[in-house]
Amino acid sequence: MIVAYKGAFRRDASKISDRLIKKSISSIIVQVKEASGISNIHRLVKLRKYKVHYRIEIENNYRVGLIIRNNKVWFVRVLHRSKIYKKFP
Repeated sequence: MIVAYKGAFRRDASKISDRLIKKSISSIIVQVKEASGISNIHRLVKLRKYKVHYRIEIENNYRVGLIIRNNKVWFVRVLHRSKIYKKFP
């Protein structure tokens, strides 16, 4: 799949200081790049009421917000679970 990053995603990721979460984010990015379709992405959940918005859960209560259209994946936000749904989508 084709992967793109929004500026907010880069800012959010740079603010995270926990190494375990950063390692999980990088493994998710690799997994999405290697996936041949949406069904091959582990822990991907479609958000209700939205057509192209998805999330992936990371340990320690973090979520990655994604937009998936056709064969392109946009990484939009990565925030704590208490903040992600206020800022994404």
